[in-house]
Amino acid sequence: LHNGSGLRAADWNGTSDPYVKLELAEQEHKSSTVMRKLDPEWDEHFEFRGTLRELALAPIKVRVFDWDVLKSDDDLGEASVLLGDLLLVAAPAPTEVHLSTQGCIRLSAVWQSDAAAAAAAAAAITISNHNI
Repeated sequence: LHNGSGLRAADWNGTSDPYVKLELAEQEHKSSTVMRKLDPEWDEHFEFRGTLRELALAPIKVRVFDWDVLKSDDDLGEASVLLGDLLLVAAPAPTEVHLSTQGCIRLSAVWQSDAAAAAAAAAAITISNHNI
């Protein structure tokens, strides 16, 4: 999840406190809340587990909300995109997903097998141990 732009203002001060919920294959992740922004930057990474076939054929649902203290959170819009469409690009270039209300969210996806993930974790551990 990279960023958003042109989100709807839902608060009295002309801004929003947006956060994103990503849903894929019965798994859900929630981003952090970015206070008082209509063009938030998240730069957050989430992992969805499953086979390439089941994940690539399922739509990823993007729902954006405005966080509120005293009342229920406001819906800022939603969209869905087939994860397979994001995985077709050679490099994980951000894809712009337009929301049902106004604004857009930019995200990208990378498929990583369990073996590649284990190797990456081992490399990270090795680098970490090397720096100690």
